[in-house]
Amino acid sequence: MGRRHIEHHATTSGDPATVYALLRDGASRPSWSPIDAFELERHGESEPEGVGAVRVLRSGRVTGRDTIVELVPDRRLSYTHTSSLPVRDYRGDIDLTPVAGGTEIRWATSFEPKYPGTGGLCVAASTDSSASARRVSRRARPSSGSSTGCGGSSPRAGCSRSARSCRAAGARTPPSARGRSSRTRRPS
Repeated sequence: MGRRHIEHHATTSGDPATVYALLRDGASRPSWSPIDAFELERHGESEPEGVGAVRVLRSGRVTGRDTIVELVPDRRLSYTHTSSLPVRDYRGDIDLTPVAGGTEIRWATSFEPKYPGTGGLCVAASTDSSASARRVSRRARPSSGSSTGCGGSSPRAGCSRSARSCRAAGARTPPSARGRSSRTRRPS
């Protein structure tokens, strides 16, 4: 059993500051990720959602806890995660890179499987990170004023619907905001 590394990419026309603000605001997670509920269990060292903060995230019957371990304004948010998943030493790094016309989002996670044979299951479950990278890229896009757009910064500019209702209404992700190939690596 070796350490597993998973990396997902998405690009948005939103600027890094807008994307970073969404990532820092845990209460916004249910609007752009598969998370159903958010709770701030413990405040960070210097601010509520700063380094050391513990976020409780619920999705269905699964509850996980993210502890924020690193913040670089408009560039990076890193966290460790504990939940009922069969993993240990889980770390996620979300890096934001300014690119022409927007921001590239790199959402990388690494972990050790707790039991032989469970690493593949956790890799398959990592689609949540991929979906989250794509969703935050859509949410961070500046609003085009379109009635089907889910872009805009928080609060959503020009859109009164939740991201889920926009998806249900058939809003599509333009090619520039779709997640690019996901890679799973095993160290050699």
